[in-house]
Amino acid sequence: MRTLRAIRHSAIGVSLLAFVATAGALTVQATLANAVTTTRYVATTGHDTTDCTDKTNPCLTIQYAVDQANAGDTVSIATGVYDEAVLIRESLTLIGAGSTGSGKTTINGHTDGSAPSITVDGFDTSETPNVAISNVNVSGNPSNVGILVTDATATITDSVISHNFDSGVVLDTQSRPFARTAAATPVVPSATISNSHITDNGSTDASADGVAVNAGTVAVDHSTIARNSDGGVIVYDGSATIDTTTLDANTGAAVVVLYSTTGVSVTNSTLSHTVPFSDGQGTAFGAGLIAFPGASASVDNSTFSGNTGQGVFSVLGTVSVANSTISGTKPAAPGDETPSGGVVAFNAPPTVVNVGRRAFGTGHTASAAQDSPKAPVAPGVTLTGTISAKNTSVHDCNGSVVDLGYNLAGDASCHFSAAGSRNSGVAKLGGLADNGGPTLTQEPAKGSDAIDAIPSGKAGCVADALDQRGVSRPQGGKCDVGAVEVDQPAVVIRPA
Repeated sequence: MRTLRAIRHSAIGVSLLAFVATAGALTVQATLANAVTTTRYVATTGHDTTDCTDKTNPCLTIQYAVDQANAGDTVSIATGVYDEAVLIRESLTLIGAGSTGSGKTTINGHTDGSAPSITVDGFDTSETPNVAISNVNVSGNPSNVGILVTDATATITDSVISHNFDSGVVLDTQSRPFARTAAATPVVPSATISNSHITDNGSTDASADGVAVNAGTVAVDHSTIARNSDGGVIVYDGSATIDTTTLDANTGAAVVVLYSTTGVSVTNSTLSHTVPFSDGQGTAFGAGLIAFPGASASVDNSTFSGNTGQGVFSVLGTVSVANSTISGTKPAAPGDETPSGGVVAFNAPPTVVNVGRRAFGTGHTASAAQDSPKAPVAPGVTLTGTISAKNTSVHDCNGSVVDLGYNLAGDASCHFSAAGSRNSGVAKLGGLADNGGPTLTQEPAKGSDAIDAIPSGKAGCVADALDQRGVSRPQGGKCDVGAVEVDQPAVVIRPA
């Protein structure tokens, strides 16, 4: 395993098997401690000779302004490209001029390619840094990650983190037994990512996640995580909450959760078009979500569409899926030993399972015994009020899928038997499209067995329930199966 020093001074080699430690809390406090603050200004036309407080006479580099700042200050960065790697060790607000277009503020780490473009580091500090980062474009780091958060708290909003050599956002800690120095008090890193785009990170020489949680907790909302070279959100050790987010065309998997210390919650999100590894360094799956041995994940009001190999994939993990839609899953590459299907519960793996592009710097093959959790688990996938249908040349279910009622399958492979569930039904799902709301969805057409199939009080059909788009349930006399509640506007006859 790599220490944080290795993360800072070399590229991060990440995979679907790495780093084990303890999980932390899910709370991120974004408000800076000091009520009275000073704004420090930075521009490409400035000079590093002042305290940066005069907007008409700004400083030249972000790092200089950060070093001049006191806890609670704001560093305001004008439009331009800043060829530097920024280290922040106290609570600050970092604001750019914008993250897109000609007026954006770009930080690329070029002056020190061995370091992340932005590092928020609280190791061995008197107080845990709480840093807010907004309206910046963190792109083009030549050999490292975009943003690294260690033993600190970061809030990232309205930003773009893209085209970095390694991962977009990484959470890690130096408070480990194998760290270079032991911290007096362990700090669990945390981050909130909102209204941001984390895309196209990684290269042919580096496997890169969109968001990598090596330790700590992350909350992602109203964001896009797409086309990253080794997964969308990968939780090696800790937890993640993903809400109202699109994870599209990532390689390997959209979301991965490992081991009994890790957990993931996915709500109101779309996980789509995940593609398999193409370089022979990892298994050829491209699942929407994968839970490895002992790990847990919950999914609600979400859409899995057009993924390769599996939509939802449990490898001796525990996954619950409610009021969601799984469709368009394509078969894995020929010769791949992992089973394909819309929903796959892989509870009796072969002796050896190749589960990632890289681990510890090379390809990694792990035995089932080696990766077994320390505590007993009840692995498998449970479905409630969920559609698995219109998968492409693969079964809708494969393995120990538990039916908790009011599910709909397009074939007989799910063996549903609980109340309200239907095998070999007619889903009549439309393609992935803008059906209203912040994410793309698949809407059942008129005549679908999903419409008005869930009575009040069952399978999420309760007061104030909403679908993935934010539409109220029910629209008719009963709720619909899946992530979308079909609009049924009231008929008004006038005169009465």
